[in-house]
Amino acid sequence: MFMAISSSHTGTHSVPLAISCLNTTGPVLEMGCGLYSTLMLHTICAKQGRRLHTVDHTLSWLKKFMHLETQFHTFEHLTCGSLNVTIYEFMYRLSPHWSKKIDESWDQVGNGDRWGLVFLDQLPLSRRVKDIKRLRASTDVFVIHNTNMLGNWLSEFWPYLKTFTYTYIFPAFPATAVCSDRIDVRSFFNSN
Repeated sequence: MFMAISSSHTGTHSVPLAISCLNTTGPVLEMGCGLYSTLMLHTICAKQGRRLHTVDHTLSWLKKFMHLETQFHTFEHLTCGSLNVTIYEFMYRLSPHWSKKIDESWDQVGNGDRWGLVFLDQLPLSRRVKDIKRLRASTDVFVIHNTNMLGNWLSEFWPYLKTFTYTYIFPAFPATAVCSDRIDVRSFFNSN
C-alpha cells in the first residue's frame, strides 16, 4: 500500500502514467501535452516501438515538444482558441458559441483508432468526461490527471469513473485515476 503524497507539483501523474504505459500495448493518445508526460511517453513509446499521438489546443505550448516528432510520434494542434486556464473553463461552461467551437475540435481527436492507452490532461477539464465516453469502446486503459477537488467539481468525474469495471486512484495530490473495462489496472500497482 502506498502512502498518500501531497504536493503542489504538477508531475503527480508521472508514476501512474509510466506504470500504465509499461503495462499496456498498442498506440498511445496524449490529450494535452506537458513537461512530464510528453517527454516520458515519447521515451517509453520509442523504446517499445509504439505509436504516440500528442494533441493540444495551445500552439505555443505544443511547439515546445514538436522537435520530438518522428514517424512514430505525431503532433496535432486544435484551433479552438487558447486562453488563461480559469477563463477557458468558464468560457467553455458559460458560452454556447465557445463550447461548440471547442467540442467540434476535440470530438474528432482519436476517432477511428484503437488505443492501448489514452492520457487525458487537456483543457478544459470539463471536456474530459466527454472524451472518455467517446473513446471508451476503443481504449484499453485511460489515465486521467486532476480527478479530485476542483477537477471533480468542474467535470463531475466520479459518477462516470465509477462505471468502469476497474479503477485505481494513485495516492498523490492532485489525483490521477487509471480506469479500464478490459484490464485490471489495480494489478499494475499491486506490490504482491
